[in-house]
Amino acid sequence: SRGGMQSRCAGPGRRKGTETLVVVQRSLSAGLRNRSLCPAAGLLLGIAIMHILLVDGVEGFDPFESDVSAPFNESSIHKFHPSESMSFAQVLFDGFDLKYADTADLRGFIGQDIVQLGHFFSRTKFGCITRCDSADFNGVDGILGLGMPDAALASIPEPLLFAITDNTGDPISQRILKERKFTMVVTKNDGELQLGGHDNAAIAPGHEMKFIKTTSTAEYSVPITSIKFGGVELLEFATVINPRVPGRMAWIPGILDSGTSCIVMPDSLLHGVLKSKPFTKLVGLIKNPLYAKTRRLPLTLEIGGYHFSIPFDEWWLEADNRPCIQSSPDAFMGVLLGDVFFRSLVVQFDLTHPTIPVIGLAPRNPEYHPVRPGSDWEKHKPKNGFDFGIPEGFDGSDAAASSAIDKVPLDTGLQTQIFVTISVGTPRQHFKVILDTGSSVLGIFCDSPPKKGEPRFAHIYLPHFIPFGGNKGKEAMQHPRRPSSSSRGRIASPPHGGSKGSKGSE
Repeated sequence: SRGGMQSRCAGPGRRKGTETLVVVQRSLSAGLRNRSLCPAAGLLLGIAIMHILLVDGVEGFDPFESDVSAPFNESSIHKFHPSESMSFAQVLFDGFDLKYADTADLRGFIGQDIVQLGHFFSRTKFGCITRCDSADFNGVDGILGLGMPDAALASIPEPLLFAITDNTGDPISQRILKERKFTMVVTKNDGELQLGGHDNAAIAPGHEMKFIKTTSTAEYSVPITSIKFGGVELLEFATVINPRVPGRMAWIPGILDSGTSCIVMPDSLLHGVLKSKPFTKLVGLIKNPLYAKTRRLPLTLEIGGYHFSIPFDEWWLEADNRPCIQSSPDAFMGVLLGDVFFRSLVVQFDLTHPTIPVIGLAPRNPEYHPVRPGSDWEKHKPKNGFDFGIPEGFDGSDAAASSAIDKVPLDTGLQTQIFVTISVGTPRQHFKVILDTGSSVLGIFCDSPPKKGEPRFAHIYLPHFIPFGGNKGKEAMQHPRRPSSSSRGRIASPPHGGSKGSKGSE
């Protein structure tokens, strides 16, 4: 597994994973559509042994007290129907199997079809989920991972963002996004996904976006050198100089994960890296009258040499009278920056160079209103950016690419999860899925694949390898090597793969 973290909640919630056979997802999942399933604001809070912060006598809930006997409600999800898509193809000899540390299991098959995000689309592979044994997925149509290829499955090596920016495919089946960038603008009530760059109007007046290189090619990790509350430093490093990189400041990785509700910080010395426990120190400060919540103090983070503030209203859960801050297990050597972080800042992910991703951060303009379905943005959308079926390329437009920034509405649920609508197949079928920057897999609940002779449309069944002529026993294309174990705080090996080659062969 790549990290060994898994979420639990006092009631059914969300789980996700990024490897086949046995998966322990690094991120904390987050969010519930039904508050009654989890009284404490619908949060999925917990990894390994989680310490819940107690403030003003309000008890936190035990993240491991969940109703594991609750059944999966198949009627609560909207399935993709392969037999109703003219462009669907099943990938033979390759299954889709995701398992979790608590035995939650997703199984199915690999499919290939046209997938659309906003006004951009491409033919790509995805996991078709036909079996689920966990109530955590009730009411969810799937999950969209916008992570990097190093964190993808060997059987689905190309994340959707890379598929819709790959112009080597069939031009009839794609509208390509020129810039491999996306930006998230999230508020407590709604949000938007900006494809192709960012809109400066979303940035607070007088500020500009600051750009920081990631510390890993497998996850969106940035260097955090300071976390302060009320002017008090929570990250007291044992040495100011980074022993791994002489001349550089000491830092720990901060992972940008939209699948996490809160901020998760260490409650240990990180094997000698720190002189004090950040979470324990924060608890003491919050209980101190000098730092009472009436002062509404922000959290201030120093990331890549720049300072960013998380307002009190974003990190404090007023309805539950407690902070949206958690402690991590000793084995986790960093900080998780969840939805609290995304609601405070405009966050851009620039994957122009996949081996050196760049994160852009800027304070969010509180007067900026994200686009909503049916809003005036429809008047300014990219030319001919309609919800096409086939043929896509015969509408008189430049179907190969559009340089305009596309804005896709986001649903923030109960402020604990972020959802986006994607479209799959020909004609399009629409699904509301979890938007997750902490994983790279697209998985959708599906009907069973059509059998030969039974489908409504003719389908091409694709093998997961193509034999060489005269040497049928060998694979022409081998699966890319699986990513190595967690690479937090260091430069990971460059991504392996050849997803373009696979795409062309198919």
